[in-house]
Amino acid sequence: MTLTVFFVIMLTSALAQGDTLTMEDNTDRMGGDYRRIEASPSVEACRSACAADKECDAYTYVRSAHHCWLKRGIPGPTRNVDTVSGVKKRAVKDGICAAFDGVTCEPSTDRMGADYRRIDNAPSVRFCQRECANESKCTAYTYVKSARQCWLKSEVPNGTHNDDTVSGVKLRGKAPAGVPANRNIAAWRECDCQWLAHTCTGGAVIGTTRESCRALGGSYWHTNGHCGKGTCDFSENCPMPGHYCYK
Repeated sequence: MTLTVFFVIMLTSALAQGDTLTMEDNTDRMGGDYRRIEASPSVEACRSACAADKECDAYTYVRSAHHCWLKRGIPGPTRNVDTVSGVKKRAVKDGICAAFDGVTCEPSTDRMGADYRRIDNAPSVRFCQRECANESKCTAYTYVKSARQCWLKSEVPNGTHNDDTVSGVKLRGKAPAGVPANRNIAAWRECDCQWLAHTCTGGAVIGTTRESCRALGGSYWHTNGHCGKGTCDFSENCPMPGHYCYK
């Protein structure tokens, strides 16, 4: 009894707030594997490993082999009496919606049309952003929270308000919508105040405000955890209010 309570506490603490992790007996989810843990002692240990790994969207535990397979994405379920699987259901928190890998995040926004691919059982907005970032054809996406569907788009449709959806646009290597045409558009890589605001030198974050970036002459930008020299643009002509371009 004590060990069971301890395991539940450990699993709960490993998951992000609001996330849940299912357990599906006699179920296999084949594909999407990025890590195999051999000699995993139990399905509980496998489930805990998935809970602790931010990259893990699902898992499958093979009883006979004591193998634990961690997965990106959520493959479809099939019946298998030798396996136990589970899916991480991530809470969608619009309050921390942020750009990821050159793809923006627009809470309560639907961009209808231009769909070329639908991904069912998509676990999170971040997953949808990552899929769009990795596909050259993708220029925008819409994530439907209630249905857990990710729609990848070949064009950038106009946005409309919808509390059940989160959308975004791929900006890296493209001209951000709203930047004046007389500017050297090809040089502007991305718009996101959350990354630009962190100014840095030698890999160390030294400021967290628009003013601190300007104080350095707009000579540094910070994106995806890496620092480098660039130029800040404070004209506020980025697609999203309050965001700033850098190049």
